[in-house]
Amino acid sequence: IETLAGFIEANVDNKQKIKVNMGTPSIDPNSIPTYYTVGSSGIPQKTLKLNGNNHISVAVGMGNPHLIVFVDDLNSINLHKSGKELEHSVDFPKKTNVHFVKIINDKKIEILVWERGVGATNACGTGACACLVASHLLGYTNSQALISLPGGNLFINWPNRLSNIYMTGQANQVYKGIIPEEIISDLVLQSD
Repeated sequence: IETLAGFIEANVDNKQKIKVNMGTPSIDPNSIPTYYTVGSSGIPQKTLKLNGNNHISVAVGMGNPHLIVFVDDLNSINLHKSGKELEHSVDFPKKTNVHFVKIINDKKIEILVWERGVGATNACGTGACACLVASHLLGYTNSQALISLPGGNLFINWPNRLSNIYMTGQANQVYKGIIPEEIISDLVLQSD
């Protein structure tokens, strides 16, 4: 699939699930970019105070910056308030996507998503991958897990620290439209 981020490798199985090669995650603070420093788990992290409680927070890059905040109770999170504040954190010079993560067990996590420049969303593929990277490197989950988001579930598999990460999820048609030929011609001319 050709996208603005380059070519994306995707495979469809006979159950209408799509497996996508999401590329290699980055845990280098300069690449993310973040001012977080690398902690004992080899990942940029720091303790974050939220609602009067300390939480482990981690930065991961997936071609875009992600802040992952581990919490015990997703219902206690005011996503609109905390998500917006953290999106503009001084620790992320280009702003960041924000994910609040509850660990269910070593094979499943639940996430609330705040996307930079957008707000609360039902899902984020790069965010789901970043959350698996963070939870795995901190020892909370295996290298593959089910990620439960408000919009549905994704299965994320990161075979090893040097490999690409893979996202698998259900494919459903949500919209069908027709683009007039003159618009396509204009787009082709503009890209040349």
